[in-house]
Amino acid sequence: MPAARPDGAYGWPASACTPGSRALVDARREVGARRAAEVVALLSEEPPREYGDDLAAAWRAARRGNDAYGARWRQEARRLASAAGGSGASVGSGGSGASGTTGAEAGAPGAGGDDAVAGVVAAFAFPERVARGRSGGTFLMASGTGAELGDGSRLRTAPWLAVAVADRPVHAASARVRLAAVIDEATAKLAAEHLLVSGEEVRWEGGDVVARRVERLGAVELTVRALAEPDPERVREALLDGLRREGLGLLRWTRDARGLRERLAFLHRVLGAPWPDVSDARSRTVPTRGWSRSCHGRAGGPTSAGSRRGRR
Repeated sequence: MPAARPDGAYGWPASACTPGSRALVDARREVGARRAAEVVALLSEEPPREYGDDLAAAWRAARRGNDAYGARWRQEARRLASAAGGSGASVGSGGSGASGTTGAEAGAPGAGGDDAVAGVVAAFAFPERVARGRSGGTFLMASGTGAELGDGSRLRTAPWLAVAVADRPVHAASARVRLAAVIDEATAKLAAEHLLVSGEEVRWEGGDVVARRVERLGAVELTVRALAEPDPERVREALLDGLRREGLGLLRWTRDARGLRERLAFLHRVLGAPWPDVSDARSRTVPTRGWSRSCHGRAGGPTSAGSRRGRR
């Protein structure tokens, strides 16, 4: 993103880089300066609740509105459009779709209807709030916070959202979405590119070793693929982590091994040192270097239950 120039060419000082100013700079390349300015003006002052929770629908309502909010919105949109290098003269005149755009804006890479434009701008303004749908009107934002829509929202079935306004009641597990726009995965990845990572994961989870390759957008898993041949050393470390957390009961013991452990436990209980403490509690506190061969299924010794069940 280009830095705000000290002469105020973008309409704000360099020290006041807000979500709206970032969106105006970044999104104007995708949708044009005027339409980016109109949506950013909506983000500058939250629309009245009667406008609904759909950002694109709120944009259309602001264009039609003759109320005090509509007047303030048009004034702010003109100021932002002028600051971003566009024309403020036609602010509020565009209908749905791409009508009312200038020739340059119609040719912008992401030019499209109101829904697409609103989504692009909101995603650039709040990239950590791009959210993937789960079920029942619930979403997971890239930040890791859950989000919920109201029962009557038409956005509940959207695969992705860019959340513009949300609040989180005290003790609530998820945020309530007040204003959002529908986007697709490509838009989410474009806006939150800095949160896009991929890599291999080998860890102990749910009583087993999980080995997979994951592409994530922040906290949102985009693709997951099982690793056919994970690094043996990382598998060993995951198994040892499982043993530390869940104890020696995780292992499959032969009859002889179980009998030996019981006899050692008896001797330690009756005679004490030097007979070793082989309890689960003690096993979690001792170094794990000596467990290595057992984790790989040493003949006559215990074998990890996780390794028998296989890796997801």
